[in-house]
Amino acid sequence: MRGSADQRSPLLCCGLFQSRRGYLRSLVASIRKESSSLAQESDAELRGRTELLRERLVASRNSGLNRRDLISAGSIVVEAIRRTLNVTLYDVQLLAGLSMAHGAIAEMQTGEGKTLSAVLPAFVHGLRSQCVHVVTANQYLADRDFKQTRPALELLGLRSAVLPDQRNAQGKIAAYDCDITYGAGYEFGFDYLRDQVTLESIGSAPLGQGLLDRLKPPLARRRTLQRKLAIALIDEVDHVLIDDACSPLVLSDAGLDCAPDVEICTRARDLARRMEPGVDLQLLPQDATVCLTPAGIKRMDACFPDSMQMHLIRPWQEYVEQSLIAEHVLKRDVQYVVRDHEVQIIDVSTGRIFENRFWSKGLHQAVQVKEGLPVTGSPRSLAQICRQRFFRQYGMLSGMTGTALECRAEFARVYGLKVDRIPLNRRSQRTTSPTRIFQDHAAKWRAIADSVASRSAQGQPVLVGTRCISDSLELAARLSSRGCSHQLLNGLQDEEEAEIVARAGIRGAVTISTNLAGRGTDIRLGPGVAELGGLHVIAADHQESRRLDRQLMGRCARQGDPGSVQFFMSADDELLARHAPWLTEFISKTRAHNGEVRLQLSSRIAQLQRHIEHQKHIFRHNLLRSDLQRTRIIEQIHGLTPLEALR
Repeated sequence: MRGSADQRSPLLCCGLFQSRRGYLRSLVASIRKESSSLAQESDAELRGRTELLRERLVASRNSGLNRRDLISAGSIVVEAIRRTLNVTLYDVQLLAGLSMAHGAIAEMQTGEGKTLSAVLPAFVHGLRSQCVHVVTANQYLADRDFKQTRPALELLGLRSAVLPDQRNAQGKIAAYDCDITYGAGYEFGFDYLRDQVTLESIGSAPLGQGLLDRLKPPLARRRTLQRKLAIALIDEVDHVLIDDACSPLVLSDAGLDCAPDVEICTRARDLARRMEPGVDLQLLPQDATVCLTPAGIKRMDACFPDSMQMHLIRPWQEYVEQSLIAEHVLKRDVQYVVRDHEVQIIDVSTGRIFENRFWSKGLHQAVQVKEGLPVTGSPRSLAQICRQRFFRQYGMLSGMTGTALECRAEFARVYGLKVDRIPLNRRSQRTTSPTRIFQDHAAKWRAIADSVASRSAQGQPVLVGTRCISDSLELAARLSSRGCSHQLLNGLQDEEEAEIVARAGIRGAVTISTNLAGRGTDIRLGPGVAELGGLHVIAADHQESRRLDRQLMGRCARQGDPGSVQFFMSADDELLARHAPWLTEFISKTRAHNGEVRLQLSSRIAQLQRHIEHQKHIFRHNLLRSDLQRTRIIEQIHGLTPLEALR
């Protein structure tokens, strides 16, 4: 089982990388020397070298990568990228690529060129015919990375593709048949589940269907999408393997156009709006849920709709509790948005809007009733698997991110992955100002607006990262009232958003977005901006994870550019109100000037973040353990299909 092979200390793993860094650097030097000799060769000769290397790699498929083959692969990749993209890879990009080729995570700071770093390991393992899956955080990044790397891979004779729309089955089969397939992490997982559904249908096919299938052409005969789970190279590996792992992959059918229990959902909402916090229910902010008091249970029982008994899909108490969560816990433009008459869920860790995702157990319907929208039926679960167990099925995992060290222990225990910290190509010139602390939101937003207006007036570009969409709208309104022009991002990553983020470094630009909008987009400084101090990043909140804070900081001062960062926080921020109410009370009672208090709380915030990270780690661990236990129990039951072991 993946994760049990290497139980060494993460610190020891980092130390092992330090000890072998000399070896990898010697590989980089040899790659540089050999690649310079390839400049005079024709494209055909370069492809000939690739085919010879393919033969050697296929012959040694069951053994490790040797020095000679890595040097050959690296030099060919360097020359192919130079010819097709007019880019010369940095030494640190080669170092990261070699690390990933050996099955490790390369922590490579933002702006260092991670996309091209992945070409070397994808090329090496693609030549071994091992079905390389290049996994990204979302579909936009998969499309972008595929388009950027395709010319170099095509020059070398490797076939690459990006996963098409989920409804295009034949297109997906063709994409998976390529040497290298790009796609979003969740799409690889859902395709795996779709294949399990297909395998179940094959097992229950009518007599004679097998013969009819054999008479079809090979492509039409194939029933599954994927070939095998061999190699996964994961971009933003901490987001895919850690953040997203808090929720399982659940493959569902389309559900009903109209829910049969609309009237019950409506009655539950009406009751929830009459219930009083502190009397009928207790809010549990840390768990983002509610708990009925004895008085609340009595009131709920008195309102039970006896006439609707036959229409109950779940217990009446569950309807009421979900309605209470919808009314008191979930906030519009924070946990969800309403667009095109639909409720769309927001990823609270990134501010990104999910499409075609639903809350389960009636919560989605409760939010639809709350917002006065048509209530749709709950989709029926066809198959599910937790993300940890899905990715552990790959023969080899590797990845890259700018923020991995904080969760290196979990990478080692769950996935058997080491973290290699890649040095910067150029020394960082980022400056970080002390955090400014305020007694309430109003004072904080005034100070942020003042800071933005002041720097913008001098021509320095400013990027403000907010926790949620509602905060972005709040700041945008304040800047508009001052006549300060700005760009506002809505959290749906697409080409337009990436273009807006890319322009965040031009003179006088003001960009407001959720914290990680446009993640993966390079921000280049415009003419004259370096002399003004480079891009200034304002973090309007501390996040629950230190990694997310670091990711926002990494938006500035890339590749040796100047840049600066400052955090703002207030006593009523979500982080403190939900996880440290005692700290909220302490800040509120501290003497202030214009709402600002003079306190040094950096160590306490970091300690709080570590505590939250540990709690989430425990949650993910329990999710994986439950998934494994359920699978083992079901597999012991006689006569069940592989799909039923996933349910």
